[in-house]
Amino acid sequence: MIPVRSARDAKLAAAAVLILISCDPGERRWPYKPDLFQVKKKSGRWKCTYRHDPNHESWVTFDRKGKLLEIGGSAPPVP
Repeated sequence: MIPVRSARDAKLAAAAVLILISCDPGERRWPYKPDLFQVKKKSGRWKCTYRHDPNHESWVTFDRKGKLLEIGGSAPPVP
């Protein structure tokens, strides 16, 4: 994975992380489009948030060095 150095890098890396942890590499259940991530940089950390719908969101945080720090959130139930 690439080290995160920009908002674009953060979006791409966050999408890759959420695809891998959802165990759905074909993105059949939840497609994670990098352009739909909201990115905020605060205190050197990049927090990338993906809203599935008004009730569900997932996030990925990268540290100052651009390495994966935290994963969290919830995806909608599988139909």
